[in-house]
Amino acid sequence: KLSSWQEGLIRSSNFFFSFLFSMELVCRLLAFHPRGFFQSSWNLLDCFITIASLFGLLLDSSSLTASLPLRPQVLRSLRVLRSLRVLQVEPAVMQALAAGSPQLLTLVLFSFVLLYTCAVMSSSAFANLCESADLSLPALLAVRCQLTAAAASLQRSNFRSVPSSLLTLLRMSTGDGWVDIMERTGHVHRDYPRASNATAVAIEALRRRMEAGKAEQEAWLVKAQEALPGCLSKEEAKALQEAGVMSCRSWSWGREVEVTCDETCGSNLSKFVIPLFSVLTSFFLVNL
Repeated sequence: KLSSWQEGLIRSSNFFFSFLFSMELVCRLLAFHPRGFFQSSWNLLDCFITIASLFGLLLDSSSLTASLPLRPQVLRSLRVLRSLRVLQVEPAVMQALAAGSPQLLTLVLFSFVLLYTCAVMSSSAFANLCESADLSLPALLAVRCQLTAAAASLQRSNFRSVPSSLLTLLRMSTGDGWVDIMERTGHVHRDYPRASNATAVAIEALRRRMEAGKAEQEAWLVKAQEALPGCLSKEEAKALQEAGVMSCRSWSWGREVEVTCDETCGSNLSKFVIPLFSVLTSFFLVNL
């Protein structure tokens, strides 16, 4: 969250640049005369951007901002389109783009196919991993991820579907957060040794938690976490679900149904695959 002086600086900068662009537009309008001014498509673009920016300032200072579907910041971001005027003085750029458009289209399609293939593979391998939002699920649905260590849960990203996997891979291809994702997906069951009766101890602690009051529930959850540290294997998840202390649901044909709880562990393979993906995509983007 921005501090008060940062918000004031941004507000003052918005007023300053909006005033500057407005004065520039008025001067050009007087210099070229309205009839000559509006004959240029670039002038029309500048006029639209300036009016949209002023309209955004008006909305930002009114009380209607919360009820509008469009944020004023979106209108002010249209100022970036003013950089398109560089194309007016560099026609060779447009000619080069037109000549290389078939090769560029082939490259884009190849990149999409590669990312889509990786997204399908990652959603098959890591769809079972917990994410931070799962901790807020109601009652027994949250137990599966409450027993999983925070270091083995994903933050602000997941691989539960192909679209979400695509977004995560696009983020990783820019070099952002791939080390954190690699570490969180690399936890395996054998990294956390257990006692022979660990599952029974965890089941008993979770049953006591269901019967205890709110003041004691956290203590029983900690005991279950100590019995089953790190992440859950398939056998442990199945035993907890059959004991009635954990539940898992999924959507099928528009309705929520009970499903078999899956493990929450990742794979050691991610410690090799994710760095390789990050290096190859970075090399690919640099050499575009």
